Parts: sequence; structure tokens; C-alpha cells
Amino acid sequence: MHFNDFLVDLDVADPGQVKTARTVNLGIKDGLEVFPPDAQLKSANRFFQFTGTALVNQSAHDDDNLHRGVVRVRLRFPVSSSVIYKGSATLAALANIHGEGSQEDLTFAADAALTATDPTDGGSVPNPTGLPANELYAIIDAAVQGDGSILTAIAYQANVLILDTEPDLVSILVRPTGTQVPYGPVATFSQFVINAWDFQLNLSGPVPPDRAPFNVSMVSSDQINVPENEVVGIDALLSSKEFLNHSISDFVPVETVTVTATAAAGKMTQKTANLIIQEGNK
Repeated sequence: MHFNDFLVDLDVADPGQVKTARTVNLGIKDGLEVFPPDAQLKSANRFFQFTGTALVNQSAHDDDNLHRGVVRVRLRFPVSSSVIYKGSATLAALANIHGEGSQEDLTFAADAALTATDPTDGGSVPNPTGLPANELYAIIDAAVQGDGSILTAIAYQANVLILDTEPDLVSILVRPTGTQVPYGPVATFSQFVINAWDFQLNLSGPVPPDRAPFNVSMVSSDQINVPENEVVGIDALLSSKEFLNHSISDFVPVETVTVTATAAAGKMTQKTANLIIQEGNK
């Protein structure tokens, strides 16, 4: 049950509404919600922590009544068909307040907080702007009282467990182009002899059709001599895909180039492979 004397809607995408919005995204093993117990006994495999300062700026309307309402923060995390929301623990605290009356005449509070996938929290919070369901929202019960009092800002921390059934990036493997050398985490090249390389991306399972493509960002540590900086996609029903004939400069120095593959889709899983450039003859 929420009080609706006021409703303040804020969005982490707008720094004028939420200051220093941050997200921690961790893969975990066998994450369980202890209370309330999970009847399905399915472990979570990802932990998210959303933090920020909600710039509320809610006044008490210059009267002596206690005004109780809701601050709702849109966290901009979509809960897709491949994501199962397992549970959360959400904290909120006063970050900034302002009052012109005597201290005993003022009341400020951040009473309770939760994280929900429904912006109305079961129909108990209005949704005048039509915020979408199946996203994460921090919903904070707040109060303010006193002539000239303003509830300026509330700090929040939403700790969320989810079970992500979409596959994840397992490895990036490399090899020289045009050879029969097997793919591996390291490939060796001779200067002026081989000027291209292939890579293979491997996932933990096939990409569901409704989540295709599975995008991966590719970046090399030497953008001049190994100019790799792109996003590639793995198609539906595939768990592995080759990407062929990526260039190496004819004048690349003797060095080791690290290629980093970063999975998108909120995972941010990173895997690396190395291209070792050895001295060769022109």
C-alpha cells in the first residue's frame, strides 16, 4: 500500500533527474534468495546493484499537513522473456533536505523502498505517463511536512537477483587467415607473411530466436596496425560463429596485440585472445 499525496517520476537516463546513476553487473553462481524462500529453487546467475541520488525536489505545499507519496525511479533495465526476476533488497535514505521553519516543525522521511517490474506495484501507484511494464523500477515511499520544507534528494541502492536464461559469451579464439591452424586463444604471425586473421566467438548455448542477434563488441589494443573496432552479431540458433579475414598492417611491429570481445545484452562479459607478431623477412 502506497500513499499518493504526491508522485515524483524520475529516470536514470536523465542526469538532471538522477545524479551519478551507476550499475554494477556481476555474474554469480548459485545465487539464492533466502527470504522469502524461492519455491522454484532456481538459482540466480546475475547480480545487479543500481545506485544513484534521486533529485526529488518535493515541497510540503507551505502548510502544516504531512504529505506522503512515492518517488519512482526508472532504472532502465528491461526484463525480457529470457530474464526471470528472482528478488531484490532495496535501500533508500535522505540525501538532501531544506526547510525554512524551526526544526521541530519539519518532517522528512524515506520510509520504505522496493524494486518492482511493474511501475504500479500491483496497481497501488498511479501511472499517468504510461511507463512500460517488464522493466525495473525503484519505488520509494517518502514524506515531507512543514512550511517551506523541501525534500530535495534521496539516495537509493537496489540490489537485484535475476536468472538470465540467454546464453553468455564463453570464448574468443583466433587463427591466421588462410591456414589450417586450429582456432585457439593465441595465434602467431610473421611480419610481412600473413596480413589477416580470423576469429571465432563461442557461446554457452544457442541464441533464442527472439533474442537474435547476440551482439559482441570487438576491440584490439593496437587500432593502427590491427584496426579492429566493431560490433558483430551471432545469429539465432547458433552457439558459435566465425568471422574471417580481418586485416593486419604490412608494417606492424613485433608485439602482442590483445583482442577483447565484450558481450552486449546487459551482460558485459569480456573474453580476450592474443595475436603474437614475430619478426619476419620482407
